[in-house]
Amino acid sequence: MKVQASLCIVAVVLLAVVVGSCGGDSIEEPAFAKGVTGPAVVDEAGIVADWEFIDGSDGSLGAAELSDDYRIPSIPPESAHFVVVWGGLPCQTRPVAQVIEGPGSVHIDVTPGPSDPPDCAAMEVYYGFRFMLTGPVGDRTVTATVIDYVNQVRLDFPPE
Repeated sequence: MKVQASLCIVAVVLLAVVVGSCGGDSIEEPAFAKGVTGPAVVDEAGIVADWEFIDGSDGSLGAAELSDDYRIPSIPPESAHFVVVWGGLPCQTRPVAQVIEGPGSVHIDVTPGPSDPPDCAAMEVYYGFRFMLTGPVGDRTVTATVIDYVNQVRLDFPPE
């Protein structure tokens, strides 16, 4: 398992988490995040050259990144950059992302991480990861899933 840390830039993949509770099966902490202290990116395929965690509570996420169109915008084929944005509690500042490369695809799983302290105020704050891949996105489809085991929310985001 390769856990990378560093910095990156541009293009947009949009995610949002509605704070609340869903019925059905309980959502557990994903295996890829167990034992990993975030912010962190798990990239077993080695396709992420650089990344940066964005704490949106300081206003560092732009309007385009905070659109409420919960789909992944088109990424120009020549671009190697994109941003994954989600909403979470103000205390969920240790997210972990897993990058998975498949045939003709790139998938990002994000867990916002624990709420520290557990009785954190229930207001939504936006966070994100900026990714730079080792090469252009090309004709690969980019998808993402937010797995918020604290708030019991799982959201899948297909491409436009």
